Amino acid sequence: MLFNNPMAGNNGNLEVSFKTEVKNVFDKTLTSGLIETMNKKMAEAVKGSSKLALVPKVTNGFLLTVSLLSLTRDEKKKPIEVKAQIKITAIAVGGTAKGFIAGPTGGSADSGNPDKKAIAGRANQVVGDIIESMMTKAVDTMAKLAK
Repeated sequence: MLFNNPMAGNNGNLEVSFKTEVKNVFDKTLTSGLIETMNKKMAEAVKGSSKLALVPKVTNGFLLTVSLLSLTRDEKKKPIEVKAQIKITAIAVGGTAKGFIAGPTGGSADSGNPDKKAIAGRANQVVGDIIESMMTKAVDTMAKLAK
């Protein structure tokens, strides 16, 4: 068993902590909103799992790094298309050295409106949707690695 000493108070659930980062974005003014969306979606995914416990610092579980590698827009397409690439890196803490990398995974959506606010909204939606999809698989992977 990878983790044989679960932290008391976490009901035997794997501890998970995460950090988010934005690498390359077509509009730097979107960065804070994107980080907020990423943090929200990650917290929802971890708290929504009966197998995981969100903690500020992992002593026995997984530390995740969620990277928005790129966020681009294609104005040649009509309506304007927003594309994102995200990678999640997981490192086991407190047990045998294991980990995994999910992605990079991408997704896109059209904004339907060239307005900056509409494009920002679609960018946040695309990023949130990708994280939701990736975390469904990541939760299962963490549970398997912990056995």
